[in-house]
Amino acid sequence: SNYPDTTTTVFNHEYADPFHPLCKRRIQVNPNDLTFHYSGTAVGPKDDPVRRGCSTEEIQKYGLRQGAFDGNIIITTNGQ
Repeated sequence: SNYPDTTTTVFNHEYADPFHPLCKRRIQVNPNDLTFHYSGTAVGPKDDPVRRGCSTEEIQKYGLRQGAFDGNIIITTNGQ
């Protein structure tokens, strides 16, 4: 870990998003422990405020799209 004297947990895995059932979600923390890569699927137009799942019916009606982005990991010193 890049953080001495701390206990860290790294989450690299797929997860279930309760706001978007059946949509794929994956987080991969990069080896530097400072950044991550997110990838996943969604339905409907990008930035659509409506929360939809990725059921067969929703995919047929709204279309399936894939997205990904890289981000920075935020470290706090107060344990929150």
